Amino acid sequence: MNKRLLFLLTIIVGSLLTQNIFSQAGDVKKDTLRKGALNFFIDCRSCDINYIRQEIPYVNYVRDTKEAQVYLLITEQNAGSGGLQYTYKFQGQGIFQGMNDTLTFTSNPDETGPIIREKKTSLMKMGLMRYVAKTPLFDEIKIDTSFAKDNAPTRKPGTGLVQHLLNNESFDIANSFVIGDR
Repeated sequence: MNKRLLFLLTIIVGSLLTQNIFSQAGDVKKDTLRKGALNFFIDCRSCDINYIRQEIPYVNYVRDTKEAQVYLLITEQNAGSGGLQYTYKFQGQGIFQGMNDTLTFTSNPDETGPIIREKKTSLMKMGLMRYVAKTPLFDEIKIDTSFAKDNAPTRKPGTGLVQHLLNNESFDIANSFVIGDR
């Protein structure tokens, strides 16, 4: 289930990143989306903020908690297994007032830093989806509901979820890239 959700989020991020940034039409759409994007504040002492910004480009990162529509506090504590337990407290503000959530996960003691960083960021993506779904970016989010046994074109390595971008004349495939899993 987690791999499936990670795949879906990878497709979402990939489709958002593959907009043609060199065409005027692409810039207008990107500006429009950024204006309607979620304002997000992260309060985390152990997070790789540059990595998070790279992996979650569909929000506006703000430096003032008063400007944020979602405030995220990430704490960690030692777990009995020898790993760390991470707690994500999402607090909606402004139009999202009252939309609060708490998610947790525990790392294994043998997991490397990059694996933990990836899992922390994936959990953050999952927690943000309920807020992002209420923004203009909702139309850009594509979720694959098929199973591996369905052999659907939307499954990896198929391009079904991003085919509409590939068929768009303003999409410059030579100057584009997709960030995804290995």
